[in-house]
Amino acid sequence: MRTRRFVLSAIVAGLLVVIAPGNPAADPGPDAPRRLNHRAFFAAGFTARTTPAGVRERGLGLDAGFEAEGWKRFSLVGRFEGTVLPAYQPLPIAGLSGAQWSLGFSVGGRFYPAPSAGVRPYSEATIGLRTVESPTGPLHADADGMCLTLRLGIATNTAGRTGAFLDAGYQCIAGEYDRPAFVPIRFGLTF
Repeated sequence: MRTRRFVLSAIVAGLLVVIAPGNPAADPGPDAPRRLNHRAFFAAGFTARTTPAGVRERGLGLDAGFEAEGWKRFSLVGRFEGTVLPAYQPLPIAGLSGAQWSLGFSVGGRFYPAPSAGVRPYSEATIGLRTVESPTGPLHADADGMCLTLRLGIATNTAGRTGAFLDAGYQCIAGEYDRPAFVPIRFGLTF
């Protein structure tokens, strides 16, 4: 039931981003491209799940999302994230260990301080929802909820062009900074 509510909330949030009124490129300023440019990106990498005591688990993650460029220095970002982490408890079948998984959806903005450079650094801030499940049932109720993510990265693509990016971030539950946090490190391609 909890996963169903999460998926429904993620779909509603995605629709709100897509149908939001106003077009930032409708009145272009000196730093704006002539039209709104939508681009997809895909990324893969590692994720660490940390606590105040240190790193607890390491796993693999995949991201897929979009970037909507309306200005040269700022763009809107929507991101779906999936992470697989080792489980704390073995499965009851022959002592096999299972895996826990995390799904998330977030929206926010990305800022490029050097929009026309060959390698562009950026910072990204998003807010979204995250849930963590496992084959043996929900293990980490402390990792579910509304999350805040801050990322720093570099991209080789210029506005409207294909390229690669590398970023690292810190994702925590909003208002609960003593709970476990995720640290995603991703390498990806923007189309």
